[in-house]
Amino acid sequence: MHVRRRAGQHACGAGLLPSQRQDVAVPALPAENQDQSRREKHRHHHRRSLPLIQPWEDGRAPSRSFTEAPPVYNLHDLKIKGGCLGCLQCAYDNRCVYGDSDDFHLFFESRIKAADIIFYCMETRDRYLSSLWKRFIDRSFYNNHTPVLEGKQIGCLVSGPLGKLSSFNEFLRCFPEFQHANLVDIVTDEGGNSKVLDLQIQNLASNAVARAEKNYIGPQTFQSVGGWKIFRDEIWSWLRFPFLADHRYYKKHGMYDFPKRRFTQSLVNGALSQMVRFPGFREVVYKQRMKDEMLRPFKTILKQ
Repeated sequence: MHVRRRAGQHACGAGLLPSQRQDVAVPALPAENQDQSRREKHRHHHRRSLPLIQPWEDGRAPSRSFTEAPPVYNLHDLKIKGGCLGCLQCAYDNRCVYGDSDDFHLFFESRIKAADIIFYCMETRDRYLSSLWKRFIDRSFYNNHTPVLEGKQIGCLVSGPLGKLSSFNEFLRCFPEFQHANLVDIVTDEGGNSKVLDLQIQNLASNAVARAEKNYIGPQTFQSVGGWKIFRDEIWSWLRFPFLADHRYYKKHGMYDFPKRRFTQSLVNGALSQMVRFPGFREVVYKQRMKDEMLRPFKTILKQ
């Protein structure tokens, strides 16, 4: 999904400030530079910034460096009835089985998708995300395998030893790229120096606004390029059904950029795609047969 961009002024006359490097201590700036940096006001006239926060155990919340305070949302205040059920009923038209029975769908559509800048603020739990954050991310799967955060600027504020958690670190760095968004930076409190941490958070906010004004998206790496090629190939072939919503998106956005000569798979997918238009057939497939068909390849192993 493309995000509408509106004209705006540059966020900071100094341009992009230095950001935190992974597993590298960031030295404090000289006193005169710190004073000048604190005097700079981060403007976001036409940018919607959205810090999404799960509070830390001691009640603290990460600092915000915008002159006009952006909205802050606490996951504990959202009514999220449960996690993703894996039922794949959303695969046809991106409609979650939960519907509007809780706050998640409306919040994601009206807040997350509408924002230009998003800050995810979290604390490590058991070497990974907390269960609440995991539930929030899993529920976004109603969008299936489409880059719904495309064009957005994303920053992460993490409390905990992220430098020692390689899998969690990799997830935070790959997720925005896979979404065709831009990861501005990841700031953690591992250093233990409050002044340096304040400066890093200030730089994160300034860089996010400056890059949003320029519509900057960093170059893709192997993780996203390889990942999208895998999904492209699978959605074109055997996963087109049941993921018809993905297929429509990929076809509309020109993501099938390779020779298409798998005639048998095309015929099967074409027939099923037409049959699923009938509500009765769709009811049987998505609500009655889907889980059984997903487990069928494993039944022989499970019986043993």
